[in-house]
Amino acid sequence: MKILLSLLVMSSISAFAHGENKPGPNGGHIRMPGAFHTELVLNSQSAKVYLLDVSFKNPTTVNSQVTVLLQDKEVSCVKKQDHFACPIPAKLTHLAEIGVKAVRNGVVGKEATYPLPLSFEKTNSPTPTTDHSHHNH
Repeated sequence: MKILLSLLVMSSISAFAHGENKPGPNGGHIRMPGAFHTELVLNSQSAKVYLLDVSFKNPTTVNSQVTVLLQDKEVSCVKKQDHFACPIPAKLTHLAEIGVKAVRNGVVGKEATYPLPLSFEKTNSPTPTTDHSHHNH
């Protein structure tokens, strides 16, 4: 039991260490599916996904692609200048989560899961610029 509790605490600390508890540079929710970050900005009928580097900067669409997963539906996203635009075909009230599958500049990430409804910690300060270059990838 102590081991399980320790693992849960460690995984929570690890998630928050990557800025997942505060808004990203575009006001969205952050996940780290690999050697990069995804930032999801959700609106009523669409989503924007930014593919950021490990320092929460330099969004790119070059040699990249994004697919949004809504329960059993895969939605292809359209490449824009600095993000991917993803149509959301239905109301999200019945969904427990949104998944994002992304490739950033040729680097394939794991599926990033965003539990719904999206929320931040009580403080709404922007994500600090954090250097993740010390992580092993």
